[in-house]
Amino acid sequence: MIVQNGYAFDTEVVTGKQIKETANIPAGSLSTAACKVGTRPIPDDAPVALRNGDHFFARPLSNVP
Repeated sequence: MIVQNGYAFDTEVVTGKQIKETANIPAGSLSTAACKVGTRPIPDDAPVALRNGDHFFARPLSNVP
């Protein structure tokens, strides 16, 4: 499975943590996935069903609610 920037996974389901590790995203960042209605957060332990062309983003965690 290939996602944004050409990162490849050998399985169709990964965790948020696996996405971060593969893309070298710092552990203290929040991963999000683009979806039809905006973005949604991806917790490190959450399973993510991948599709070719998926887009993921990361941003630093914030103390702002």
